[in-house]
Amino acid sequence: MPYALIPDGYTLKKVTRAQERAVNAKRRHDDVLALLNNPTTIPVVGGAALAISAPILLKKIFEALSKQTEGLPDIDELGVDYLIFTKDLAEAFFDISGQGGTTGLFKGEAADFWDKYVKK
Repeated sequence: MPYALIPDGYTLKKVTRAQERAVNAKRRHDDVLALLNNPTTIPVVGGAALAISAPILLKKIFEALSKQTEGLPDIDELGVDYLIFTKDLAEAFFDISGQGGTTGLFKGEAADFWDKYVKK
C-alpha cells in the first residue's frame, strides 16, 4: 500500500532502539556541522553574546574611565540605565553604519544618542 508522504523507492523499516539512537546521533552531528559551516553563524552568535554582555562591559568601562578621569561622573550618578543605554548605542551604531537598510529604521538615532548622553 503506497503512502502519500513517502516518496517512491523508499520503504519503511522497523528499527531497534539502538539503531534509532544511532540515526538520531548522526543527524545531530550533521546538524552541528551544518551550523558550524554556515557563514552567518559566527556573527549571529558573536552579536548575541555582545548584546547580552554589553551592559556588564559598559559598566566596567565607565568605572575604569571614571577612575582615570577626574571630571567624568560615575555612570550611577548620571542615572543611566545600562540596558536602555546599550539599546540606544546599538541603534546609533546601526544609523552610522547604514545597517538600517532602505527603510531608514535607525535614521537620526546617532544624533539622538549624542543629544541624550553626550551633550547633557
